[in-house]
Amino acid sequence: MVMRKILLLAILFAVSSWATSVSYPAAPVPTARFATGATYDYFGGYFYRAPVSDLPFNMHGINAFFTYAPVTYVNFGVDLGMRDVNIPQGNHNYDFNGKLGIAAGQHLKLATPYFGDVMGIVAMCRGLWFYSKDSHSSFYSGSQLVGSGGLSFHVQRFGYISCGIKYLEIFGENGFGDGTWSNDATLGGWASFDYFPKTNVKRYIPFISFEFGFFPSDKPFYGSGTIVRNASFGVTIGAITNRLYGDEDNWRP
Repeated sequence: MVMRKILLLAILFAVSSWATSVSYPAAPVPTARFATGATYDYFGGYFYRAPVSDLPFNMHGINAFFTYAPVTYVNFGVDLGMRDVNIPQGNHNYDFNGKLGIAAGQHLKLATPYFGDVMGIVAMCRGLWFYSKDSHSSFYSGSQLVGSGGLSFHVQRFGYISCGIKYLEIFGENGFGDGTWSNDATLGGWASFDYFPKTNVKRYIPFISFEFGFFPSDKPFYGSGTIVRNASFGVTIGAITNRLYGDEDNWRP
């Protein structure tokens, strides 16, 4: 258990890590620019808390992000915000209504050139540590690790559409004596839409991103019998600066 925590911390802080949304936007930010904005994300479905499984839950998060692109195909940055955990009461006779608590993490994005200015490959990862406490001082906390990869398509005068595979897993702790908890399904599909509206603003380029994820069960008839065990949704509103140094290239999606 101790070695697992050390490994998670190393992943989270040493390699600029891997939380539900990873679209900041999903398309790569061009060289010598910053992207900044705010994200809302939701993650819910079923989780297990040893020795009980098949428990419903949901999480909501809001955060600010800052992304830097030293080169077009490598983007990285930091996240700071708040997140809550909620467990509705059901046939398990247990509920938890967590308040928004601190959440912080990092993100990394890698991409290839867009072949023919039409299609490229993107890979993104994000990691977040969060803490949510209820009115009785009970808590749920943990590290939420996300990785996405797939194809990204450039749609002229619109933006980008991306889709692929998504991994999301919570390595959680709680204050109820039984220690650990996590989401039921960790591997699924992912899609993102990055829209760049046409504006007359010259100092920055605004964008809005929508991201969806679904995580099917590897045992669709186990427990509640639902095929999709977990799902995620995120929306990001932000802006990309003009080039900060070097020759301006007048990039527009």
